[in-house]
Amino acid sequence: MNNLRKNSGVTLIEVLVTVTIVAIGFLGLLGTQLISAKNIYGSGYRSLATIYATEMADQLRAASTQINSQLFDPENSGCNNNCDVNELIQEKIAAWQNKITAPTINGGLPNGSAAVEFDASANNYRVLILWNEQNNSDVDVRQQEFTMVVQL
Repeated sequence: MNNLRKNSGVTLIEVLVTVTIVAIGFLGLLGTQLISAKNIYGSGYRSLATIYATEMADQLRAASTQINSQLFDPENSGCNNNCDVNELIQEKIAAWQNKITAPTINGGLPNGSAAVEFDASANNYRVLILWNEQNNSDVDVRQQEFTMVVQL
């Protein structure tokens, strides 16, 4: 009967092992949550880059329509000095680039930059957006790129 009493219950060592295993499990869960949070931010920036590229594509198509249909009215175009269509496009690109390079709290991308290049031989525009995104650590920063080709 004395042996039965010694084997009943849980020893302190068993409790410590159990607590250690549970703590390691929670640390793994916390690491997964941190990675998920960074991926959510990254997907938000990719969505924002897609929205900005689509916005510029629409601006370029609209300007192309004005050029092709001769409907461009320089006095009502929004240009500051009665500019032509090319100057209007340049002003729209500059305003668009300002959105992307704005601080992230104002809707910009982290260290964002953007460019629009015209390929005359293919008659299309290449819209390029770059930004920095952190990987799994605060030190590891990768440059992300989104490119869209706009056929006119």
